[in-house]
Amino acid sequence: RMTNLSCLVFDEADQLLDMGFRPDIERILALLNPSAQTRQTLLFSATIPPTVTEIAKIAMHPKYHFVDTVGKDSEQTHERVQQQVMISNQEDQVRSIMAILERETNNKPYKII
Repeated sequence: RMTNLSCLVFDEADQLLDMGFRPDIERILALLNPSAQTRQTLLFSATIPPTVTEIAKIAMHPKYHFVDTVGKDSEQTHERVQQQVMISNQEDQVRSIMAILERETNNKPYKII
């Protein structure tokens, strides 16, 4: 058991579920669930289908707070948010990410999310 885990993050939760990882997610949560009261759990998803809501109910504290950063009447991505895609070999990923972070932090002011 990972009883000392203080933060659990599911990024692109809708995609994880679409790719068939639900049994794996449920297995992980079964190992961790007793610490749900003290653990910070973050779940990010571009869409909120019922499957994501179901996982949120299992993974999150009962009084979790839902934050909608887009809204129902908005574009999927704000027009001023620049998005980029990088394709990299697994062995080059850390080096590539570090190069991007260094480049972007030299462009002041900056925000990296």
